[in-house]
Amino acid sequence: MNQVWRFSREIQSGDRIISYSKDKREYIIEKVIEPHFFNKSIGNPDYPNTLKVNWENKTVERDNLSQAAKNSLGSVCFNSL
Repeated sequence: MNQVWRFSREIQSGDRIISYSKDKREYIIEKVIEPHFFNKSIGNPDYPNTLKVNWENKTVERDNLSQAAKNSLGSVCFNSL
């Protein structure tokens, strides 16, 4: 519940967020262009809490990070891709 609260209240336009692609084993950097909104008609209806982002075409390969960085990012990233 705390994660949904923070997702909906703390992330704002202009913030940068990081997502992880398991298939590509890389972190993807995105910029939030519209803060939280609730809409079951877009994306997966089981996950109606949404942010609108601009994909910045910036990625970081997981294998290039230190173990400490991997551990830190693994605990805070949404594994959405």
